[in-house]
Amino acid sequence: MKYMMALPLLIKGGVTVPEVNVSAPFGFLTHVKRVDRVNPMKKLLSALLILTFWTPRAETEPLPDVIEQIKTSVVAVGTFHIKRKPRSLFNGTGALISSDGLIVTANHVIDAIAQENQLDYLRVYLYKDSTKRGYAAKVVSQNSRNDLAIIKIEGTDFPYLKKGDSTKLREGDSIAFTGYPYGIQLGLHPTTHTGIISSISPNIIPIVSTKGLSPEIRKALISKFNIFHLDAVVYQGHSGGPVFDPNTGKLLGIMSSGHFKETQSKTKFKMPTGISYAIPIENLENL
Repeated sequence: MKYMMALPLLIKGGVTVPEVNVSAPFGFLTHVKRVDRVNPMKKLLSALLILTFWTPRAETEPLPDVIEQIKTSVVAVGTFHIKRKPRSLFNGTGALISSDGLIVTANHVIDAIAQENQLDYLRVYLYKDSTKRGYAAKVVSQNSRNDLAIIKIEGTDFPYLKKGDSTKLREGDSIAFTGYPYGIQLGLHPTTHTGIISSISPNIIPIVSTKGLSPEIRKALISKFNIFHLDAVVYQGHSGGPVFDPNTGKLLGIMSSGHFKETQSKTKFKMPTGISYAIPIENLENL
């Protein structure tokens, strides 16, 4: 009986397969058969070139699409008085969280308006609002401990941000935040910045002694909660603005008051520092 043995040899442009008759004396080579196949090395090089120069856009550059999606839900919070000059004043940023006009912002933004007895003139300015008269707003709920507040405007079908899971964030995770750092003097065009979660730590710095502490600090020591420290430069106008997942646009936190200083008394915009933090959106449940 005749048996054939294939001994492949690589040559340029294909593979040669010598066929050997093992039943013949000393296994004489009967003939050489050339099989036209694609060189495996060429396949490998082609695959490497594809992996090198092709990268899915959806995985590496989602932020422009996300910004376009969420910025219509980012609002400016301030007041409007027809007999005042200027009629519109800006205090901070906020984010729509429901289609019927619920808005979350920082509580200190609302407190600043209340201290000037201007809550009756509370207004919310939507993206590209050409009239700059805004929507009349009312305070729904406030929580000074978490520095969060809910206000509401009348209307329906507002674009809003979906809530993400801030409990899953880790130090080093990427974030983005959008707001009105310079107020509305330059128009209702929100600005987006990016950074990372540089630290997740309690809202109260450890102290040696409780002697002389105010009632507010004593209360905070009893009911501590974590905050996000951000590796990002913020301005005062960012306060109350949304911190979101740059890949999905889901709401992860609210920018809270950072540490600012004014270089001189007549400076229009307060100078930023690298120290900033945000309140995890999970604390919204306390309102």
